[in-house]
Amino acid sequence: MKAGFDATVLRQIESELRTIKAEYKGRVPEESIDLAADESIQRLADSRVPQFVPLFVGRFTRERLRKLVAPGARPTARAKRTPHRALVLPAGSTFSGM
Repeated sequence: MKAGFDATVLRQIESELRTIKAEYKGRVPEESIDLAADESIQRLADSRVPQFVPLFVGRFTRERLRKLVAPGARPTARAKRTPHRALVLPAGSTFSGM
């Protein structure tokens, strides 16, 4: 988390991420959750209403993770070799599509 939010917003984001990691434990590596959340945070860095940032970080991160664990989502060949270090995306999917 590198965006310039105040301490309260950052604590709320951290709390939201702990909840998401608990929800997806054993299904998605924590590194992948962190990567999805970091991108969401960066997208929201210029938010005019920072109090809503934790809500949207949670929403955007969960949307991405639901796509990753959806039936029929296929990991890339590289992700199959290193499942705990690589973010597994469906073919043709990128984070910029959030």
